Formats: sequence, C-alpha cells, structure tokens
Amino acid sequence: MDSRVTLKDVAKACGKARSTVSMALQGHPRIAESTRRQVEEVADQLGYRPDPGLTALAAYRHRKSAPGRRVALGIVHSWPSGFASNRFWSRAVAAMKQEAEMLGYTIEMLEVTPGADSARTATRILRARGVEGILLPPTPGFAPPVELDWDQFVVVGLETGRPSRRMHHVIRDFFDATVTTYSELVQSGCRRIALSLSPGLKPEVGDLMVGGFMAAHHAKQPASRRLLLADFPNTDDLAQWLREVQPEALIDWNVAKLLPISEGNYNLPRTPICATCLGIEEIRKTDLAGVRFSTDLLGREAVKALHRLILANERGLTSRPLNLLVGGSWLPASASPTAS
Repeated sequence: MDSRVTLKDVAKACGKARSTVSMALQGHPRIAESTRRQVEEVADQLGYRPDPGLTALAAYRHRKSAPGRRVALGIVHSWPSGFASNRFWSRAVAAMKQEAEMLGYTIEMLEVTPGADSARTATRILRARGVEGILLPPTPGFAPPVELDWDQFVVVGLETGRPSRRMHHVIRDFFDATVTTYSELVQSGCRRIALSLSPGLKPEVGDLMVGGFMAAHHAKQPASRRLLLADFPNTDDLAQWLREVQPEALIDWNVAKLLPISEGNYNLPRTPICATCLGIEEIRKTDLAGVRFSTDLLGREAVKALHRLILANERGLTSRPLNLLVGGSWLPASASPTAS
C-alpha cells in the first residue's frame, strides 16, 4: 500500500486549496509569505516529499508559458446585470479600466455568485486568465460578499459589503463628508440640523455618517442641544417627523426621498434646507447642496493602490490593512458642477 503523503493530504491539513499548497511549496510569488510558511511547516510535519517527475514537468510548463505574458487585473463582482443599472459604479469601473490600461495591465471582468463552489471555480478562472490583482466593488444591496482563495491574489476592496476587514480597501470618506455638510450648514446660519438614515444604507456607511454627525454637532453646537437623528422607511413618515421637530436643515443620502420635501410638496411649516452626500450625477438633477464624490477619482485611486501592492507582492489577507479614504468636495445649491 502506497503511504506517500500527497499534496491533497497537505492541503487538507492546512485548510487550503490544493493549488494554493502546490504554488506555496514552489515559492510562487502569487502566494502570501505567511501562507507559504504555514504550508511548508505542515508539509514538514507530515513528511511530504514532492514527486521529482511532476516537479520537472511543472517547471517545463512554466518556462514555456511565462515569456510575454502581461499581468491582468480582475474586477470581480456579483451584479447580475453588470454595472449598467448603477450610474455611480458603472463610472467607477470605467475609470478603473482606463487607469489599469494606462499602467500596462489587461482587464478581466468576472461575475461571481457568493458560495464555496463558486469561489473555487472563480479562483481557477482568474488564475487561468493570468490575474494577479483583484478589485472588489461592493455587492448590490445587502447581498453576501464575494469569496475567493485570497492567498493567491493581491486584493483591494471598495467600500462596503467587503468580505474581510483584513483586506486593503479604498473607501469614500462618508465621515468627513458628513462633518463638512454639517459645518457648511452651520456657517449658513442653521442651528437645528437633523440627520436622516434612509432605507438601503449599508450599516458601515450609516455608522460613518452618524459618527461624523455627532462629531460635528458636539464641536459646533452647545452641549445642551439634543441630537436630531431620524430613521424612517419612507418620505411620508419623515415629513411627519419634520413637522414635529422642525429642523432648519436635513442631511440625508437618499435624493429620491428628499426631493418631494425640498420642493415643498409636503406643506411643512418650514421647508428644510436639504443637504446630503451625493454623487455628481445626482447633484446635477437637483438644487440640493451636498458633498460631491468623484467616481473617476475613486476608480483611479483603487487601481493605483492595487498597483503599489502588486509591486510589493502583498498577497492575501493582512493584519495591517491599508484603508485609503477618498474625500469629496462641497457643492452649494444652485452650483453648476463640472464633469468629474
């Protein structure tokens, strides 16, 4: 009976994919240093010895395929209709592609359905396409995050819905945007300012906006004034709350909910000044003040961050994640924004 310890045995003991173990034992640069050390230790403990014939064959295949191969970046997502239905992310992805091509990368788009089987298949596809770095836009709505064998790639996640906080990220700075919005409203003479958290807002973004609102409130307003925080599922409930509380201004992110109020359709005693954290396209359609986030800037910064990490061979998850915050700029009401 053959008692040889196989790659499959090592992979099972490590809790890693067989392909990851094979590449780690070959010292492949695609595998994170921490993963390589773990695999080598387990292989030594089990007494694993590579098959000389298979090792020679693998080396030959690598020599034959390596010359002239361009590094690819993968934009991995779980949007069934792609990004066509979402103006913000469709523009961000377009900017990612443009920046990647300027840096000499090819681009691969891959839709992945969350789940273990899908993750294994997607990992194999990405490897076959020569993908070294991955960009992860957020999942639509509250869908589960995409999963892959992270040890084989350099990864940059964007914003919310991310699979791990031990991953490098590029994030719109909603905390600072809310502080800026509050400060601008105070400077315009408002004293009773409310924050509304509309449905569909992911918890990570909501937490940042509440944190920014509280920080600005305590810095700008007397401590005796209470915080005006609202969380209503529809415009009717919000309008009723505004009649009761009568704030001078309202901060929200949901333009569709704010417009009927800002246009005076609810006969409020005092129509509030509406300010929100907006994308450039949304501001163009309204007369609302707000913080503009450049979709192009977000996409470009994400690719630049991934490029730097690829050069440093920062693969897999990390105990010291890089979180790059991309700020926005204040746009007053009735302003005429230029294209980002």
